[in-house]
Amino acid sequence: MTATIYDPIRIGPLEARNRFHHRPMWSGSADPWGFILPRTVEMYRRIARGGHGLVTVQVACVHKSSYVAPNHVAIFDDPYIPGLWELGRPIGMEGARAGIQHFYAGSLSNPRWQIHLPKSERFVPAPSDAPADWSYHGKPTRALTSEGVEEAIESFAEGAARAAEAEFDYVMIHATHGSLPMQFLSPRWNRR
Repeated sequence: MTATIYDPIRIGPLEARNRFHHRPMWSGSADPWGFILPRTVEMYRRIARGGHGLVTVQVACVHKSSYVAPNHVAIFDDPYIPGLWELGRPIGMEGARAGIQHFYAGSLSNPRWQIHLPKSERFVPAPSDAPADWSYHGKPTRALTSEGVEEAIESFAEGAARAAEAEFDYVMIHATHGSLPMQFLSPRWNRR
């Protein structure tokens, strides 16, 4: 018998009640510092209540430089864990599997919104230096050093550990639309 979208699905050790997936979409519903607000929790509770098998929370910044716009969800430091737990828990209580998308903006970063960094340290990270007209916000990019690349990798790993501590069922890595992981795969951006 052929499976339908309504049938349960197993993805590795994870089983979801059906194959409907609410994809992550940025909503700007966190506070300016990246903390979860009650409206964010309620929004995802309602989405899960709608019957999805998988609900992936919007892009969560794994690094302080990763802001494209205000009000992104943050996962780059431990103080965010309690709010993330408050967000993921209702998704599971509604019967869906809760996931969170990890995001490192790269050339999409906008120094204007990097409020976690002193103004003198704000920058547009990328695999290689690039002119301003290449970046999303018209700012020249700065190539990550070898240490910066290691820090980016660690940011994803630490974000995954925080997601696990907040009891999310899975992590999705945002690797499209000009994000840093995509840039490393692009010969235009990565001239290392």
